[in-house]
Amino acid sequence: MGRKKVYYKKEDYQKLIVNLLREKYVSLIIGLFVSYFFASLIYQNFFLKNFKNLKVALTKNINLLKKPTPTPYLSKAKKEKKPKTYVVKEGDSLSSIAEKFYGDLYKWPKLMEANRLSNPNMIEVGMVLVIP
Repeated sequence: MGRKKVYYKKEDYQKLIVNLLREKYVSLIIGLFVSYFFASLIYQNFFLKNFKNLKVALTKNINLLKKPTPTPYLSKAKKEKKPKTYVVKEGDSLSSIAEKFYGDLYKWPKLMEANRLSNPNMIEVGMVLVIP
């Protein structure tokens, strides 16, 4: 006696997947709706009451920031900025003067340009140099 063959119904996997996704999305949408509802309740009850006081305080501080106090001594200092001068002494060179004022003896070309000198070795004792 032989075994009896049993035939099973072929399941439609595409429908199963679609139904599974629908169930998951429905629960997801319901969860988002519930969380949005509670978040809006909390926002209305706690934050909106204090928001009016906060808004008044912020507008006062913003108005204070819009009106900066003028500092007249800074603007005068910019207008009256005079370049420094130096009187050349015996034994001075442009590089030694640059080292005195800038701390770097290799900045002598800056002095040469500011004083419109054609030769850096042609400075004389008593000559007034502008120090930029």
